[in-house]
Amino acid sequence: MAFAGNPKFDGYWIRSRDITYADTGTTVGAIQIPANTFVQRVVGKVTTAFSTGGYVDVGDGDDPDGWIPAIQALVSDGTLSVRGGSSGAVYVANGGKGFLTADTIDVQLVDSTAGSYFVAAYMVPLGDMD
Repeated sequence: MAFAGNPKFDGYWIRSRDITYADTGTTVGAIQIPANTFVQRVVGKVTTAFSTGGYVDVGDGDDPDGWIPAIQALVSDGTLSVRGGSSGAVYVANGGKGFLTADTIDVQLVDSTAGSYFVAAYMVPLGDMD
């Protein structure tokens, strides 16, 4: 998606590595966000179903589940998550989030003994706005 008339604002998608049950209990800095970047959307995809009781939070340094809160990990292979959880997602509701300083899209996998998941983010660099 590009903003009409100004090629400086072309965005791009970036994908994380697969986050697996081996990452359970840690916070994975899945995608690097450069300073002066607007992240418009983050989506996740289950590539291998997780174990019973497992769930995934996707956020950043300010809010650990700001993108995708408590998505139940016991879903079928290929399931996409954009909002997730019963509480919705604050960054999705606000149309994205701007980052003046570098940060990461963080993924936390809780209580899983099997499965894999990845996230992708649509970013628009704003560093050359002047």
